Amino acid sequence: MLRLFSIYLALIFLIFSTSCGSIPGGLDKKQPEKQLFDRFAEKLPAKLKPYKVDIVQGNYITNSMVSNLSKGQTRDEVRAILGTPLITDPFRKNRWDYIFLINRGSGGRVIHRFMVMFENDRVVTWEGSPIDEKSGNLEIPTRKY
Repeated sequence: MLRLFSIYLALIFLIFSTSCGSIPGGLDKKQPEKQLFDRFAEKLPAKLKPYKVDIVQGNYITNSMVSNLSKGQTRDEVRAILGTPLITDPFRKNRWDYIFLINRGSGGRVIHRFMVMFENDRVVTWEGSPIDEKSGNLEIPTRKY
């Protein structure tokens, strides 16, 4: 009976001592452990790997939209052409930032930034990397039916 009790006690001790190590960040917070599913997915052939969705966020600013900008336009006119800016900096009220991100499921990232500067609520200058309409169709993921 005492031997059976000591075996149960040893099993309980082993279960509780190893469970802390199986929690992500449980014992070693410096080096996070990969989740079980991620480790499993890495070993699969390419055709059997799970699909990761491309995530598209931000303002889609094209060259044709930028060609409609001109110096001296008001904020409302710029908003009508380019849309509402993604970032309006409270410390630089004369600057609007338009950012367009594509986070690929494969891990890659495409970033397009465009900035408009105002002075006395009128456009003074703009700069950035708008998207070319022809190459933009290749960059943006589309759903095929």
